[in-house]
Amino acid sequence: MKQLIRAAGRPSPTKPYLFLAALLVPAELAILPYALSLSPGEDPTFWTLMLGAAIDLLLLAALAAAGLFLAGRVGLGMPFIEGWTKREPVWNRLPGVAGAALLAGILLPLILLLDNAVAPLLEKASATPAPATVVHPPAWQGFLAAFSAGITEETLFRLFGLTLVVWLGSLVFRSRAGRPAPGLLWAANILFALAFALVHLRTASLLGITLTPLLAIRTLVINGAGGLLFGWLYVSFGLESAILAHIAADVVVHGFVPLVTQQAGPARTIIATVVILLVTLLAILWSVRAILRDRRQLQTAVEPGESQMEVGFSNPAG
Repeated sequence: MKQLIRAAGRPSPTKPYLFLAALLVPAELAILPYALSLSPGEDPTFWTLMLGAAIDLLLLAALAAAGLFLAGRVGLGMPFIEGWTKREPVWNRLPGVAGAALLAGILLPLILLLDNAVAPLLEKASATPAPATVVHPPAWQGFLAAFSAGITEETLFRLFGLTLVVWLGSLVFRSRAGRPAPGLLWAANILFALAFALVHLRTASLLGITLTPLLAIRTLVINGAGGLLFGWLYVSFGLESAILAHIAADVVVHGFVPLVTQQAGPARTIIATVVILLVTLLAILWSVRAILRDRRQLQTAVEPGESQMEVGFSNPAG
């Protein structure tokens, strides 16, 4: 798919920021049941929870504002929300971009299947004991956590962190159009994919999981691959696509999988498996169809002598 290019040097958008800030409120609250299930020994009061959530929300809101401000300077950001608020012709790309993000998010957990298949062999070969059993929250909490992580983590790691590095690098390395050099985008993406993986490694340690060298490497590889994918979606199609892919991946891992494994009895397990497989298959088919339609749309929109890289993309004045 062709990238969705945004012009560099845009002013900081106010309405998209307010939209994102509004999303951060339920996203910050949605993670609380999941977090409490992972920490059964803790019993904080309601007001303690609300105070912690409010502090985190204020920090995220400030980082989101800084991220959107810098994103406009380097041609990144939230193209669909910004285009919607400015009545720009960008929504024709939404189905194709959403399809690509959804497909990427659904297929990403296949890495976990490969890891689960190879892990016992690696542990046996290295004489490494299997990790201790961890708490598995119920599926409904996993669905809420997926919504929360997709919004909050992409705001922190991609909109703020990756954008900050790209902006700093663009002061030296940029194209004639004022956009960051491709190598700079990839360097920033790799850097924050590593940071994304390290944070998840620390989370595993806080949950009491014994981090053997092998388990640490596996955790870094799996989460690093997800970080690279979300970062690529962000710089190619905008923050909305990274959020959608992140939510889709976490829904599969923390929602669909528990929904199957936590069923009482084989009959209910089979029914849940069939329903989830059908839903997943329909989502994949819709995504592929949307991607193919997006390609045909761009091909037919190209006029003689016109650059395909700019067809169908929003390119507002700076």
